[in-house]
Amino acid sequence: MSEEGHFVSPGAPTIVNVAKLAGTSTATVSRVLNQTDYPVSEATRKRVLKAAQDLNYTPNLVSKMLKTKSGKTLGIIIPSFQNPFFIQLTMGIEQAARSNGYSTFVFSSQRDRRIERRLITQVMQLRISGLLLSSIDHKSDALDSYLASGAVAAVFEAEYPLNSAVIDATPHMDENGYLATSHLLDSGHRQIAFLTTPLKRHNRTMVCKGFRQAMEDRGIPVEPQDIFESHAERELDDGLYEFEAGKELARDILACGRAYTAIVAVNDLLACGIVHQLVKAGVRVPEDISVVGIDDIPQSAMISPALSTVNQQSYQHGHDVCLHLIERLKDNRVVHGERCYKAPKMVERESVLKL
Repeated sequence: MSEEGHFVSPGAPTIVNVAKLAGTSTATVSRVLNQTDYPVSEATRKRVLKAAQDLNYTPNLVSKMLKTKSGKTLGIIIPSFQNPFFIQLTMGIEQAARSNGYSTFVFSSQRDRRIERRLITQVMQLRISGLLLSSIDHKSDALDSYLASGAVAAVFEAEYPLNSAVIDATPHMDENGYLATSHLLDSGHRQIAFLTTPLKRHNRTMVCKGFRQAMEDRGIPVEPQDIFESHAERELDDGLYEFEAGKELARDILACGRAYTAIVAVNDLLACGIVHQLVKAGVRVPEDISVVGIDDIPQSAMISPALSTVNQQSYQHGHDVCLHLIERLKDNRVVHGERCYKAPKMVERESVLKL
């Protein structure tokens, strides 16, 4: 019998067969194959994927789409389910999709460009004609192939120059870095450090550029030692990468021996980890050191003290970009140089002390 309780032919593998071969539960198989954010160890994930491949298992929904060539489905690829920023972005996209009669497939590239390329290929094979992508790849080959098939794409983040046929939804991250730093400068701070995950991604280098520009505009030199950068990037089965990186960077800044009065964090999840570790070490936020983040994820208002941050309007941005993409699909047209942008705004809470 199948997982729905119906008899199937001996040659039709089911999720139960995959679970049995992988030595795990059907729930775990479902989580792996649907790439949910539920934590699954890498060893278990590999066993499930190998079992599905060995059995040539295809989920029923995918089979139906391949047969019907459904045009009312959109693909969403983000780097991680762990960072709430991408969840907010996805929620905005899904709301716009549902209101227009579209369903969505949401995938995570797990911060791995090879997985991203495979996912784009799979989206193309599923005849999904609309893709909303936050890319970590340094080459556009996979996306270009997708566009060449006659599909439409919107890109929220990219490490490469965008094809003019793409809906450019990338933010001005230097503006976000400038806004966060200016808030600290306007509050009287001058000894400010910049803490970040590895500066190998374009968005992060642009935030750092905005930080440097704001400091330079006030006549304050930025030294190399004022930039604190974590040296590894990975998805965690048992934690949140940026949060753990923030804790590590907070330990680094406390050990450096320099008297900073404020920190700009490259994103809110990193900032939450920083605040957590500072408070744990007996450092008062904001009395001893102020902290500003970027993203305005829901958790930024939940920690203590509540985090001052830059709101990128991620939910509304995802919603509006999705509507643009759907209009493209409905009109069956190619528009070159289309740009979707939401201006960021500063959200003042409790994590910044005015000197």
